Amino acid sequence: MAALQMDTPATALRNAAYAGDLGQVKGLILEGVDVNVADQHRRTALLHACERGHIEVVTVLLAAGAWPDMYEDYDTFDTPLMVAAIHGHLEIVKKLIVAGADSSFHVGFSQRTAESHARSYGQMEVADFLASLRSR
Repeated sequence: MAALQMDTPATALRNAAYAGDLGQVKGLILEGVDVNVADQHRRTALLHACERGHIEVVTVLLAAGAWPDMYEDYDTFDTPLMVAAIHGHLEIVKKLIVAGADSSFHVGFSQRTAESHARSYGQMEVADFLASLRSR
């Protein structure tokens, strides 16, 4: 017998963030859903919104207490900053930095910085912005 897939409020929030459904994201936050609950692959609503480029959802999640750095340096899981950088979402990258994301972290299986990931995916505007942070 197959296991039943249970939808939880946290799953609904991650799905809404992935889809860019700002109204549902706001509603679930108002209901008290924890914005930092990750799925079995360690993905949060913020990570999904950053990957998909949903800047309004990112803004709401950060305001609701979403962690811009949910892992530590040299962790093997993707961070919101890394996925935003890979996909070239410069304005989201900037929001994450302002919210406290550390651009010097080496993350993911390749243990590279968000700048390195951005360069390898041809996201030069993002990579140049992240490089400029080192000279501050």
